[in-house]
Amino acid sequence: VELGWASVSVHSHSLSTRPPSSAGSPMQLGRAPIGASSWPVTHLRNSARAGPAATYQPSTISLERHAEVFRRVKAWPAYAPTPLLSLPAMAARVGVGRVYVKDEGQRFGLGSFKPLGGGLVVEDLALAAAAKGEAKPVIATASAGNHGIGVAWGAQQAGCRSLVYLHGGVSAGVEATIRRYGAETVRVEGDYAASVRACAADAAEHGWEVVQDTSWPGYESVPARIYQ
Repeated sequence: VELGWASVSVHSHSLSTRPPSSAGSPMQLGRAPIGASSWPVTHLRNSARAGPAATYQPSTISLERHAEVFRRVKAWPAYAPTPLLSLPAMAARVGVGRVYVKDEGQRFGLGSFKPLGGGLVVEDLALAAAAKGEAKPVIATASAGNHGIGVAWGAQQAGCRSLVYLHGGVSAGVEATIRRYGAETVRVEGDYAASVRACAADAAEHGWEVVQDTSWPGYESVPARIYQ
């Protein structure tokens, strides 16, 4: 269960922390894992975001891809494991065996695990351009916070120019953080969707690379990579 800056894992007394037959198989979002008949967890779908008939592609995230990403991230400068904290008082309050919080507040100094996907894709693009003998790409994205910070940070690490499109509701503090990592910020009237459209339009006009965590028809591979 994700609670903003932390990920919380709740274990009941009867819950195995390693689901039977799940190791090495693709994780299926919104569905019980393989062997879940002996894994007493109820999987719920957010009906406000998807109807009961909605399905998720099991190939979107896999343990193999996760392992590849983990190897990459561990090789980044200043990588360090983040602490897993036990909250016995919370566990007792909710009536479960254990509650753990993965504290991502110090992850590369970015304040969250969420920026890592954007930084990874920026590195992908920079490495691909170098392999072809091309100039470093210009990176563009729209964001309301953490994703933009991650893309700006990743571009700074890779030596790429970056632009982050922000809608009117994004605070000056968030904008200042993004700019601290060397990104140019572009303010857009309207909501988040308007900033995404403006970013995509300008990138198409100027030949920039869009690193967006939101998908639309014809633009799915980069968001999927971010989710790894």
